[in-house]
Amino acid sequence: MRLFISIEPPKEVRAALDNILPDHPQIRKTDVGQLHLTLLYLGETEAGIVDEITEELGKVRFRAFRIKPAGVGAFPSEKSPRVIWAGVKASESLNRLQKRIEAVSSRFLPDEGDNKPFHPHITLARVKDGGRYPKLVREATAPDLPEFAVEKFLLKQSKLHQNGAIHQTVKEFPAT
Repeated sequence: MRLFISIEPPKEVRAALDNILPDHPQIRKTDVGQLHLTLLYLGETEAGIVDEITEELGKVRFRAFRIKPAGVGAFPSEKSPRVIWAGVKASESLNRLQKRIEAVSSRFLPDEGDNKPFHPHITLARVKDGGRYPKLVREATAPDLPEFAVEKFLLKQSKLHQNGAIHQTVKEFPAT
């Protein structure tokens, strides 16, 4: 099973994020119900070790904090976008939480090098046709999105389907 650890913005923030990009035939927008900020990607994981993973994640203690989505960008670049994302203002609390999660999860991480340095973002869309639409990123305007409370993080399963992935919560981990 494909697993990742994330934070989900509240519904009103997800709705605002969904409106950043116009509908366009060359992009596949992330379903509004699946907009999230990935803290750590675990990748393909044996179902038999999910209990071990949840036990380790249960050791992560953090106090609730607030984050604010801000700005729009693209991977690998704005000139050749493959993924269009909304950024998140710098947050020491967010970085600290991500490092704690990474530390307790290190033995479960894939060896293939899928985990890149943490760059907090929320994927808004994937670009078709080799990313030849820099205008999409230049013209995207991120409204002044509200900050929101991070009161829990989630272990999620990603099931691949013909029209994209479907995410299901495996377990929630609340702030202390």
